[in-house]
Amino acid sequence: MDENKILKCQKYYIFKIRDIVNNSFHTLEEKRTECLIQYLELSINTYDEYRKALDPSKLKRAYEGLIEGLDFQIQHHPFRKLDLYKNDFTHLHKLIALSESERNKELHNIYCAMVCLKKKLCAADIIGDYILCLEREEVFGEMDIHIEALISDLLYKGYSLAYLIEWFKNQQTLFMKNGQDVSIIHNLTELDRQPIGHTIYIKFVIRSDTQLYPALQLLQKQFIIEKKEDFSFGNMWRGEEYYIAHKEYQALDITKAVSMAAKEFGETKELFDMWQGVQGCIRDDQQYGWVENNRLNLIMVKKRIMLRCLDMWIRTTRAK
Repeated sequence: MDENKILKCQKYYIFKIRDIVNNSFHTLEEKRTECLIQYLELSINTYDEYRKALDPSKLKRAYEGLIEGLDFQIQHHPFRKLDLYKNDFTHLHKLIALSESERNKELHNIYCAMVCLKKKLCAADIIGDYILCLEREEVFGEMDIHIEALISDLLYKGYSLAYLIEWFKNQQTLFMKNGQDVSIIHNLTELDRQPIGHTIYIKFVIRSDTQLYPALQLLQKQFIIEKKEDFSFGNMWRGEEYYIAHKEYQALDITKAVSMAAKEFGETKELFDMWQGVQGCIRDDQQYGWVENNRLNLIMVKKRIMLRCLDMWIRTTRAK
């Protein structure tokens, strides 16, 4: 291994990854490397449906398209170079690369190989494996693939793009302060954690006296509801008459928890509008809150950005 090339690649990673998560030059939309666990799961589930279908012809074509896409992923994924996965990747590739007639005879074996690989990946130290790849990579083009795969796995794990942008920005700053010490790549282990509870507070008003009772009844099925005067931090929001809805969400970062709350509250509003034949009766504030250090913090819920994040998530789940 060429230590000088490895060092250059590690520095390239530290600065390039923030550009990708920040979608500079539209790099995120153009990425080709998906979350391998998620791709395997989609392929496995499709095969299960194919076996049970009364008319499996359409599902068979979909399944074949998926496993051909999976073959592309395993031939380019950075883990293909690690001893832990090398045999699994090679075995699966050989089965998928068979001629159509021969592959049809091996569909069940392909399925078993995917299940085994998925179990191995789920049980592995994924972050540790990425660090190991970072310590060995010598080629910039391969590092781009490494970065794409890492981002896909972090999004699949449950991080928000907003959190990842800020985290990698801080890593760049720390890298420069510490004299460009590339050992900072080991800080990736900070992202190897489990979701924790975040309680999100939503200020809302009900713009109809006649709809007040049914609206509160529906919202109370999903959230804990408090009046303004009963809420400890009620003075943080403007307005005379409003309610506070709150709920705890298990998430890896606060931005993700806020997006989960906004999605659930929005769905509840839409359900109420359909149920009662009204429109916009329940109106939530554009600032959602959470308490930290006995202080209410507010974050603007930007619909455009949230839709963009949803679009990014869809891209990571879409079979290519």
